[in-house]
Amino acid sequence: MHDCPGCAAPLHGHEKVCPRCGTPQPVRQDMFEPSIFDRKEEFNPFPIVIGVVVVGAVLFFMAQNSWIGQVMNRPPEKVDPLANVTAPQARQMIQQSVQNKLTGFGAKGTFKWMAGDNPADVNAATPVQLTIDATMPDPSRRKEVVDSEAKTLMDKGNVTSITLTESKSHSTATYTLAPPASSGGTADGDGSN
Repeated sequence: MHDCPGCAAPLHGHEKVCPRCGTPQPVRQDMFEPSIFDRKEEFNPFPIVIGVVVVGAVLFFMAQNSWIGQVMNRPPEKVDPLANVTAPQARQMIQQSVQNKLTGFGAKGTFKWMAGDNPADVNAATPVQLTIDATMPDPSRRKEVVDSEAKTLMDKGNVTSITLTESKSHSTATYTLAPPASSGGTADGDGSN
């Protein structure tokens, strides 16, 4: 507050001219701030952010209890690496697996594919039997040769039996494919002298 310099009337400080005498008045800048009614509201993003978070949480909860949540929480499907392997490819994989095992033991072997009583090729369309003639430094390890990946590929390769004959000890290990009545078929081994 201050008094008018012309008429000494008490003034509040916001008047530009004295209401009594009309003398111009020095006005402080803080008095020119807009009144409460003239102020414009500033944009406040807080309610919008809270709304988005609440809606997102509700949608997430609803999704968890729907088919979308079941799809999101489902463990990844186990893909069979041998699903697209053809019978000839599986037979070649069997032959390669057995060859690697024989080489690892320091042995050599020959492979003979048979379809019934007739000689067959690794690419034959019919069920086949594999006979392996090997010479091994340690004949007691003959079962380990086929117990590898070869047994698991027998069903896929349509190989009904694998016979490993060790020429040094004249011993044989035979693995036959179980009948298809079992789930997927398994290879059973039985060694004979």
